[in-house]
Amino acid sequence: MAAMPTSDDLKQLPLRSVVAYAARCARRVLRDYAGSVSGAEAADHIEAVSSSIRLALEYASGMDHDPSTVAEAEECVVQAVIAAGSADPPNRTAAFASNAAYAAIDATLAAIGTRNSADRAASADKVILAAVTCADAACAARPRIKPLLIRDYRILVKLNLGAYPDLGRPVDPFDRGPLGPTNDAPPAPSAEEMRKLLAQKAMLQREVQKLKEEQKQFAEGQGQTQANQEQAGDGNVPYDSNAIAEAQQHAQQLEQELQTIREERDEAHRQREQIEQEFESKLQTRMEELEKSAEEQRRELRQTVDALHQDIETSRVQLSETSQQLDELRLQHTQAVEAREQMEQERNMLQQEFNQYQDQREAFEREAHEFSERQQAFQEEVEHLGREREKLAEDKQTNVKMSASKQKELMQLEERERELAAGRSKLEAAHRTLAEQQQQHEIAQQQFQSDFNQFQNSKAQFEQAQQEWSQQKADVEQRESQLQFAKQQLESDHHELDEQIERFRQERERFDTERQQLEEQRQQIEMEAGQLQQDRDGLDQWRQELEQQSNDLNQEREHLDAQAQTIQEAQTSVDEERDSLARELQEYHDERRRFSEATAALHEVMHRFDEFIPVETH
Repeated sequence: MAAMPTSDDLKQLPLRSVVAYAARCARRVLRDYAGSVSGAEAADHIEAVSSSIRLALEYASGMDHDPSTVAEAEECVVQAVIAAGSADPPNRTAAFASNAAYAAIDATLAAIGTRNSADRAASADKVILAAVTCADAACAARPRIKPLLIRDYRILVKLNLGAYPDLGRPVDPFDRGPLGPTNDAPPAPSAEEMRKLLAQKAMLQREVQKLKEEQKQFAEGQGQTQANQEQAGDGNVPYDSNAIAEAQQHAQQLEQELQTIREERDEAHRQREQIEQEFESKLQTRMEELEKSAEEQRRELRQTVDALHQDIETSRVQLSETSQQLDELRLQHTQAVEAREQMEQERNMLQQEFNQYQDQREAFEREAHEFSERQQAFQEEVEHLGREREKLAEDKQTNVKMSASKQKELMQLEERERELAAGRSKLEAAHRTLAEQQQQHEIAQQQFQSDFNQFQNSKAQFEQAQQEWSQQKADVEQRESQLQFAKQQLESDHHELDEQIERFRQERERFDTERQQLEEQRQQIEMEAGQLQQDRDGLDQWRQELEQQSNDLNQEREHLDAQAQTIQEAQTSVDEERDSLARELQEYHDERRRFSEATAALHEVMHRFDEFIPVETH
């Protein structure tokens, strides 16, 4: 036998489907609960259990209930659970069935709470736990419903109503829905019917209690009788044997009736259990047959739908082909009409093209005349460009000569610049010599200072050499003056040399500028020569294009002449065909006229022949 769905299995269903599963579990044992409870509040407890199961079924079917209403129903079911658990003697079936109803309404309340719950996963786990508890309690109340609960779970999985932990789409969990009936019994009786049944049950219980009391009294009376008999045996006390016999007979009847009632009750219980087993077996078999039949019907319906789809597709293809054929026929008819109209238009167009050809021929002759004039002008322009080119060549030679002269002058300037550079080198050497002499003079001054110190030390020696020193000093001063003059002269020469170098540099820059201008003029002349060559090439190309156009025009003229000849021949053929048709039509009319005359003559002859034939009389 397959195992019951676990909590992980139930997580394959959305929450509404889980509530539907739990509610159907509780409803399958509702009849067991109603038949096993007793007491003054039994009807209220049955109503509470039934209402809680109904609320769970309605929520699973898509109805939204107020949480306070569901909580109130849960409190009522709790009272029923407490009453079933505290019954004396304990009633196992009622306890498990009421617990199943409590778990179903608890699952409903938890599912409603998932909408506003901060922890939806925890609330969804409460729904799963309540559903598992409900299924276990229902199986404990009636173990034979286990296959039916497994079947409900499998059908809910196949319906694919959503995903956990979402609420999912609603499902009809009642007997009329896709899950089928829950049991063979009708829905739970109403409170009034339950009160009547309980009243009858209480009356039977009172009668049984009364019988028990009578049996007890009989036993006491029998004990008293035996005591009296013993006393009578001892003290010869008189006793009524008839009363004792009647009492014994009545007691035996009561015992027989009680035994009969017990046997009838046991038989009723056995019959009830047998009927339930037979019904559940038949129901299971019937449900399997219905499932197989439904599967076969679905398969046949699917095959029928596929066949219908194929027929529709075939009809659509045939209709499309018919429509295409009809469109082709219409197109052929339209093309035939258009071809007829096109032939007429082509005939008119040929006439128009012939007229246009005449006009184009005249225009071509005019264009040929204009082309010859443009060609003559082109030849004149080419001759003019040749003269210009010769003139530019002469200018180019002149510019080349000027460029050579300027180049020669530039070389002379460079030679002079080199000479100046050599003179400048000589001046720099003289300047270095002067610097050396000045350095020697400084050394001599230092020596003089040393001598002067020595003169201070030895004044006597100084006085002896004072005259020589004065002479030497005069020579030195004269030499210094000469050196200073030479220095000034060198500086003047150096400045003049710098000015000459600057003039040479400016003149060189001017020569460079003129050379650059000459180079630019040469490049400009070359560019003009290249442009003239390009112009000449362009003129040659234009002349070739004109010749090509002339050839194309000649070919087009020949083609037009051929077309005109063809058109003329076609026109002649059409005219001949028209004349032939006209002759045939005239011959047809003549033949028809002769046939009409012959027919009239034949009628005339027959009319005359009828006049000569005598009419037979009978």
